[in-house]
Amino acid sequence: LLELGELAGCAGPVRVLPGRFGPYVTDGEVNATIPRGVDPTTLSAEQAQNLLAKKREAGPSVPRAGRTAGRGAKAATKK
Repeated sequence: LLELGELAGCAGPVRVLPGRFGPYVTDGEVNATIPRGVDPTTLSAEQAQNLLAKKREAGPSVPRAGRTAGRGAKAATKK
């Protein structure tokens, strides 16, 4: 959607891309979702840099317990 080029504090060229769950900004290492209400085609370099910095500070997300959680314990109790 948009090429912003190299920005200070980013791993590579910053780009705005369309995604399955909406547009996002990436530097090739970190992906940050663009908030609703913000037009991705008019995103400024400063806004993109701030979104990536916040995402980088937050660190990796923690996976949720899915359907497979507890299956091992259930199988062990059967006779």
